[in-house]
Amino acid sequence: MEWDVFSQRNVDRRSSASSESETAILPVIWSPMLEDQLPPAVWELQFFLPLQLKDPDIAQRYLAEGVYGLLALNDEVAYQAVAWRLARRIVDAYHAYQVEPKISTDPRQLRQSFRGDDG
Repeated sequence: MEWDVFSQRNVDRRSSASSESETAILPVIWSPMLEDQLPPAVWELQFFLPLQLKDPDIAQRYLAEGVYGLLALNDEVAYQAVAWRLARRIVDAYHAYQVEPKISTDPRQLRQSFRGDDG
């Protein structure tokens, strides 16, 4: 239902500096997942990837373990680097997009699945 509300918001690009493939929705890998475990609507979006890190292996560890995995495995250096790059990406998205909130007065009108048929 949250995805339905977020995907229906009116989003205007403020900046031409943002990539055409970027969106105001920023999926983050929280824990390891296989591609077939997520709906295509999620995989079609650009996922957050921590770039420009001193240790390029950190991005691969994030992809393999997710944010929570880095924390759970006590990989403090990688966790802090990913959290910092994520915070910067959120700030960049804030400046790149004007998003009008959409508040549904009746949650029963929201889709409860990623498919259009609610099934």
